[in-house]
Amino acid sequence: MISLSLVAAHSLEKQVYCCAISSHGFVAAGNSDGSIVLLKPDGKKVFKHHKYPVIAIKFTEKYLISASTDHSIVIYDLNLDEISERLTVHKGPIRCVAISQDETILISGSSDQTIGIINILEKPPSITRFLKLSESDSGMLSGLCMSEDNSLIVAVATSGTVFLYDANCPKPQQCYYDVHEMGVNGCDITTHDNSNLLCTVGADYKVKLWHVTNYLMTSYRVLSGHTGQVLCTKFGFLPDGTFTVFTGSIDKSVVICL
Repeated sequence: MISLSLVAAHSLEKQVYCCAISSHGFVAAGNSDGSIVLLKPDGKKVFKHHKYPVIAIKFTEKYLISASTDHSIVIYDLNLDEISERLTVHKGPIRCVAISQDETILISGSSDQTIGIINILEKPPSITRFLKLSESDSGMLSGLCMSEDNSLIVAVATSGTVFLYDANCPKPQQCYYDVHEMGVNGCDITTHDNSNLLCTVGADYKVKLWHVTNYLMTSYRVLSGHTGQVLCTKFGFLPDGTFTVFTGSIDKSVVICL
């Protein structure tokens, strides 16, 4: 049985743009007014780190990382309960962020058509390099993810394109066009059968799984279950190691695919 609870953390004036849950059981939500609500076992805290909407939130073991259309990334220390770093990496609004599975690298994508790679272990965090979208693509970045070994970065765009990068090279190694009709809205990646397994979700209501080897994408499965645009996706794992795919849609549903 799944128990659902409604937490009255937001007023009617605030739209929730993003949310995340930590390994400690903390929950954070980013709002349209630039504020963040952090729910912890000992209570709720609301703080405003950004001037404009918070469009992405990620937890690590130590930090809460938020990104905004105000061009900034804020790294908040959960132990010290204070801002550790405020970064201005891009010239345009930030549209998406991702964190490597070993929690050492933050990648951020902006409407300025660049992807920043940031080492968050260094003090202050250092921007190691920028990646650029293909100049022939007119879409906006809508999602980012990074392989388990930190060597492959995947970026997806509203044009329907998937970009595959070597993390050490500024230009994509491979571009796949029209992966989803009307655009790709999100992505996530995991390891399966000794290769990278990529999930993409789109405005065409579809969820697609791909094996990615040496920058080549081959179709693995196409999943159904939504009646509207699919906006986000995340891999999860059962106790026996079987992977699951969670997807959320404008049709007001979350689908769990085993």
